[in-house]
Amino acid sequence: MSAYIYAEFGYRYFGVTGLYAVAIVSISSCAMVLYFLKKDIVIWFDEKYIYIKNKDKILKYAKEGVLGFYSYDYLTEKKSRISIQLKFINEKKIEITDLDYRDNYNEEKRNTLKSFIQTMQTEMNFEKIKKNKLRSFGQLGHFWYGGK
Repeated sequence: MSAYIYAEFGYRYFGVTGLYAVAIVSISSCAMVLYFLKKDIVIWFDEKYIYIKNKDKILKYAKEGVLGFYSYDYLTEKKSRISIQLKFINEKKIEITDLDYRDNYNEEKRNTLKSFIQTMQTEMNFEKIKKNKLRSFGQLGHFWYGGK
């Protein structure tokens, strides 16, 4: 939108340099929006519930209400990008993804994700069932983990 407005009205005044300035401002404002939308979360379990802490708010979900989740297979794949989608019986979904879209590999992060997936599997009694090719194409976590 801003590029269109610039092309219509601003080009004759500021030239190509103004176009670069508009591009930089547009990209910077998108990056700022993403930065302010990011959230740090903590997930833990007890006998009957899964807890998700988002800032000061703690959400509590029954383990029986979770159908399964999509994720990368961090046990065998060398990936450290976070892509997890929890699916619930009531059609609700919770997406946990990275803010960083680059594929920078981080061994420490991968080990943390590997232990998280193993914990989810044991706590929820899930196993890796199948691969979803559409999610794989979109570079999302493409393995479905569900009930045994």
